[in-house]
Amino acid sequence: MCRLTPKNILSVWHEQILLLDSYGGDIPVRDLIVDKNDEITKISDGCSLVKEVLGNHRSFFDKFYYDWAFEKESYEYTPEVYWQLRALLQVACYGEKIASNPNLDNLNNIVTRQLFVTRYDLGSPKCFSTKNIRFISLPNGFVEAVGYIFSAFMEWVVELNEGTSPAWDLVLSKPKRSYDSARAGERTYLIIAKAITDYVKDIDVYGVDAVWKVVEDVNFFSKVPVELKYKDFSQFEIDTQHVVVDFAISHELGHILQGTVTNNSNISSENYLAIEKNADEVGFAFYATSNCYRHKVFKNAMIDDATKVIFGPIAFFAFSTLRRALLHSILSKKLSVLKDRSIAERLDREQFSLNLELSRSSSMFPVIQRYLNWLISQDVAVSRDSLNCLENFLSNIREFNSFVIQTVNSIPDASISEVITVCNNIS
Repeated sequence: MCRLTPKNILSVWHEQILLLDSYGGDIPVRDLIVDKNDEITKISDGCSLVKEVLGNHRSFFDKFYYDWAFEKESYEYTPEVYWQLRALLQVACYGEKIASNPNLDNLNNIVTRQLFVTRYDLGSPKCFSTKNIRFISLPNGFVEAVGYIFSAFMEWVVELNEGTSPAWDLVLSKPKRSYDSARAGERTYLIIAKAITDYVKDIDVYGVDAVWKVVEDVNFFSKVPVELKYKDFSQFEIDTQHVVVDFAISHELGHILQGTVTNNSNISSENYLAIEKNADEVGFAFYATSNCYRHKVFKNAMIDDATKVIFGPIAFFAFSTLRRALLHSILSKKLSVLKDRSIAERLDREQFSLNLELSRSSSMFPVIQRYLNWLISQDVAVSRDSLNCLENFLSNIREFNSFVIQTVNSIPDASISEVITVCNNIS
């Protein structure tokens, strides 16, 4: 395995980004999105943290070729530094605890990169291998969607509890009011507006923002205040982003360790599902062995350490199934109004993706149960109260999923036609 250098990494990545990202391959557009001078300072600070944290694992990294990961010249954007740190923490913790795995050599030359793709239907993390580099790409659309969806979920939970108790307390508890009494808040309308304009998001960064044009012109979305466009995510939303992105990285590491990084689009759906489920299971091992580094994320969640580990994949699949169900319901609604072949084809693809997420999610529960059984066999305390909190979260997020779909189905046909007109005028 060759030693990578910052120059080598950037050269190979710039070849690939032209195929992956309509924004990332356009330097003037990237400069418009990101303040390059500000990034230089942030990247330097991030590299200092990489040296501090990974310094605790030098004996492991001495066996691998990750010197480049400590150099600021290896990165173009701040998130890449922190994603690289989190990926390598998982690699180190896994490698130190499961040193006998014969595939450990596969964990060399792993590079995380940012994509500027904002579309939700294209916004899934991926891994691929080229020129001896194993890339994990994370699109903005994926990270953004996690924050906005959990923001809407939090708003919905707060409304059901008629108060503003600490966020973690609310999402891990049964609500005071019945689920049937829930009302759609401004953030629920916003995530629907973002999903319903999905296919025109990446057309022209210099053009009109389709989401806010729909909010402005279509009365159904008038409850969304323009202030939300500039509102930062709360600490709870940042925490859940961290957890979901971490498990996404874990899943891709599962692919890399097992050697199932493939660019073959001809693989059967059955084999594809089996490969994905295997990556989930192996990825959970990465996630579980490195959970000691997520204590700050869960500092306000009154659950035990075992339940914090389990929360990762559960939150990931809660998000991914909701995202897919949201896109599927919107396409179904559009197709009922506009009999268009391209919409029908997208709906078929989204149905496959939704079925895949549901199947992966259900397969994860036996993996979690085996993990719990192993903890118990090691005399590790697993709190019943903490597990009850997790069950409350699952119940809440499932009901919220149903609620969002009901809200989509309540959109008048005339409003769907207005949305289509607005988007067509933009595109």
